[in-house]
Amino acid sequence: MKIEYGHSILEHQLPKDRKILIVVAEPLYEQIHSLLHDHDAHLVLPPSMEESELETFAGQLPPGEWVLGIGGGVCMDAAKYIAWKNSLVLWQAPSIVSVDAAVTETIGIRREGIVRYIGTIWPERVLVDIDLIQSAPKHINRAGSGDILSIHTALYDWKLAAEITGEPYYPEVAGQSKQLLERISRASSDIYNVTSAGIKELMNLYVAEVDLCQQMGNSRPEEGSEHFWAYHVEYLTGQSYIHGELVALGILLMSALQENELPRIKAMIDSLGIRYRPEDLRLSHKTLIDSLVGAKTFVQNHDLPFSILHHLSIDEKEAERLIECIYEL
Repeated sequence: MKIEYGHSILEHQLPKDRKILIVVAEPLYEQIHSLLHDHDAHLVLPPSMEESELETFAGQLPPGEWVLGIGGGVCMDAAKYIAWKNSLVLWQAPSIVSVDAAVTETIGIRREGIVRYIGTIWPERVLVDIDLIQSAPKHINRAGSGDILSIHTALYDWKLAAEITGEPYYPEVAGQSKQLLERISRASSDIYNVTSAGIKELMNLYVAEVDLCQQMGNSRPEEGSEHFWAYHVEYLTGQSYIHGELVALGILLMSALQENELPRIKAMIDSLGIRYRPEDLRLSHKTLIDSLVGAKTFVQNHDLPFSILHHLSIDEKEAERLIECIYEL
């Protein structure tokens, strides 16, 4: 996987003698269409990420030589799925750095509304167009830090699983993961301001995090109860959210549940400018309560890795306490 950075690099890096199938986010459709008008490119909007719909969609597309995803996480995963299903070369061009999907090999789909990871395909190249990314609202790009900060709660869950279930735990991998938290803290000003340096460091952090997960053969170094709670919210509401913002709220709630340095991680989230307040994410109080109270049943029913949500039950009183914690500091 080769990552290339530059200003307005999309039109210059794509060859004009190849048939390219481009999965593009709807707000970018006209911009990308005019930019690549002299390329042999066919633009499509991503479908629902439900596996059944994706499979139908991938089978009806015109022939191409490779697939390019341009957009956020949905476009990245849809492009991966299409390339994987049709044995095509994959390129990715994230228009925002709100999630690590551009540099991961697993394909995130939905089965009956539940996030599942199927298949693997690495992008041959990742084109990081600084101008395109900086044209997006800053809060969307700042949200990308959530997939690094989740290391904080994920490592707690991993160690807890080792103590209770005997699952293997590797302190050296955990230590390397913690170093990524230190790196993101040092880069907080650049990430907050979405500078070129901030974009590059966040992408580098994604690559480092993915490498650690590759070493483990799973997502233990960065995915735990904070993600599982977020998946439960999406399951309950049937809605999509800015991934890093929902995960950031999950980090705070789960840190409170874990009694795991909540003030420190909240200060990091605030310094990076990630939105997490329920009112900003359009999350009702009832949804918050239901998502916390029902979290244990959800993780058990869907066979998610062991975490604090398996270990502790949350009643309404405890759910209210956890919610209050995010406002008190």
